[in-house]
Amino acid sequence: MLCMEVPVTDMQHVNGGYFLLQVHSPAQAALVRPGHFFMLGMQHADFSADPLLNRPISVLDCTPDDHTAPAAIHFLIKEAGRGTRLLSRLRAGDNLLCHGPLGTTFPEPSPECRLILVGGGVGIAPLYFCARRWSATHDMALFYGGRSVTDLPLQGLLPQTGLREVILLTEDGSAGRRGLVTEPLPEYLASNPGAKVYSCGPNAMMEAVARITAHVDAQLWVSMENRMGCGLGACLGCVLPVIEGDKTAMVRICKEGPVFRGEQIDWKIRY
Repeated sequence: MLCMEVPVTDMQHVNGGYFLLQVHSPAQAALVRPGHFFMLGMQHADFSADPLLNRPISVLDCTPDDHTAPAAIHFLIKEAGRGTRLLSRLRAGDNLLCHGPLGTTFPEPSPECRLILVGGGVGIAPLYFCARRWSATHDMALFYGGRSVTDLPLQGLLPQTGLREVILLTEDGSAGRRGLVTEPLPEYLASNPGAKVYSCGPNAMMEAVARITAHVDAQLWVSMENRMGCGLGACLGCVLPVIEGDKTAMVRICKEGPVFRGEQIDWKIRY
């Protein structure tokens, strides 16, 4: 992992309070894999240390430095509080503290295995990265859901993934099918035995995905989200209940995760 001050090279605001942030960092871009996250923060010129903590943000996409384009790391962020609001005010040419890449990653699937992505909200970011990285060589499908069309900020970017099958769902029917993103999954998984499922989004959504995959021939990996203080495993602010044998243990999302096997998570414990 690296902690660097890097330049912002692009900022785009999209639907529903979401924005796309791009930074230039060749050294970090060379290390990034689908599932990684960064702790992002701003330099404090006035010594106020406000906000004190950096913000954990999953990588949306990454292009290493080569002869065709400069290295770029992309993030999808939703304005949800003071820290993300300050990040939303950054412009090209500003500097950003970028600590990472951090955490565990989604395992690269074997070419013969069908991969199914299930995401919602900002949880779509690491799944979009999976699609960008593997869709050219793997059979993949994406289930992408939200409350309304404004909760599908990447809808217009999906053609860039190369995915041949995208299923959009919104609870109000304003885009794609009407319903929850998990509703078509049982039938789809039944017709695709042996599939791997990668999921990221609200905990309730991932818990529903875990219940579904537990009753079919499928393997599930989830990328968990939680508030993080340090991103290094020192502050114990992002602990998660996981099942180890016949006991439940608490692990750190930032170090032992954020990617876990679905059956590892003790979904009965609310945190």
